[in-house]
Amino acid sequence: MKRKLIVFVCSILMIYNVSNAQENYDSTQTNNFALSLDLVSSYVWRGLVFSDAPNLQPYLAFTNNKGNFTVGAWGSYSLADYFSEVDIFASYSISNFTITLTDYFVMSQQLNNHFFNFENETTNHALEGSFTYNGPESFPIQLLVATFFYGFDKNAQGDNNFSTYFEASYPFKWKKNNLDVFMGMTPGEGLYADYFAVTNIGISNSREVKINDRLSIPIKGSLIINPNLENIYLVLAITFAANN
Repeated sequence: MKRKLIVFVCSILMIYNVSNAQENYDSTQTNNFALSLDLVSSYVWRGLVFSDAPNLQPYLAFTNNKGNFTVGAWGSYSLADYFSEVDIFASYSISNFTITLTDYFVMSQQLNNHFFNFENETTNHALEGSFTYNGPESFPIQLLVATFFYGFDKNAQGDNNFSTYFEASYPFKWKKNNLDVFMGMTPGEGLYADYFAVTNIGISNSREVKINDRLSIPIKGSLIINPNLENIYLVLAITFAANN
């Protein structure tokens, strides 16, 4: 397992070094750090509820000069119960396509919260590979396919589920509103459902709420339906972001 972890870390470093080598020719470009904090009314992800209490969700990421490689971390911390999550990710983009590797790490009172345990049979980590296509401005559809391939995503026999999720979303503007419609599904038994199922249908509305001439706050509301579980959720998110 130590060998697998070393290979994983070295792969990320290799991608980072290659992308940096391509950009050193232009000293006028600057690297970018992104820092933000979301306050959400509940934590709903891909049609699944991880915490029905309000959560704080910090985000920190670094993007290289060319803008095609990003490494960062995202977290979620419940304000009402013992739930926390920290996800570390690295993504690389070529044209309209992005490949992402994400390490999900969820902590709770019921789970073994040893961060440095990467043994496949007992770890609380889950590694996921995902592939995203972002359409052109004339047709800005987004397509996602994501699969867990290592870690705590297990079936009853203790084998990896390889839980897979597909999603299509389409953003558009209407007056002052930034709308996004989406639909997600899973092809078979795993984390999201016990069989092929549509698990995530909804619409989001994002807009800036002006506080005064200097301050405006992004607010996003999402109406989400999980047809497989016959559940519906309404989630509100407020974002606080730091400028570069």
